[in-house]
Amino acid sequence: MSELIDKTLFSVSTDETKQHLTGIFFQAGDNIATSVSTDGHRLSMSEFGYEGDFSLEEGIIIPRKGAMEIKRLADSQAETLQMAYLVEKKLFSVRTQTVTLTVRIHDSKFPPFEQVIPKYKENRMVIPCAPFQQSLKRIDLLSDGSESGVIFSISKDHLNLKGTDIMKGKAHEEMEVDHEGDEILWAMGR
Repeated sequence: MSELIDKTLFSVSTDETKQHLTGIFFQAGDNIATSVSTDGHRLSMSEFGYEGDFSLEEGIIIPRKGAMEIKRLADSQAETLQMAYLVEKKLFSVRTQTVTLTVRIHDSKFPPFEQVIPKYKENRMVIPCAPFQQSLKRIDLLSDGSESGVIFSISKDHLNLKGTDIMKGKAHEEMEVDHEGDEILWAMGR
């Protein structure tokens, strides 16, 4: 639960006029828990396998503050985390051996996020996580404060990352990846 929240909390909207975006959409079924959040510009999704009989097929929206408290509880006592959803009261409850936390969920509908997630049928790439993160950090140092972002160029088994800053110059990183599909040129802004 902690990992699901951690990987999606950063893209929760802070715009209180869009209540359906100010929390994490949480769904569970077939022993796969899914968390999704968006602020209208970014969308993050995380999936994690779990044991037990808990099911929440339609999903709920857990408010940002409630999600942070659930994460803190899961971090401190992760060995025995039990969950329950009280449908008629719109309450989500998380319980450990010593603490029970109850959160009132948002009574709204989350946007259909599945429509914007690519299906990955034709293009697939596997990237070694640590070297990729290090490359992004090095390029980010150069483009600090710039709105230019990072340009990805993907070809057969190679990923090129480029960043440019008018005052500091250019950065270029290249790494080997496992890529199947078309060559892609993609710009990622901040």
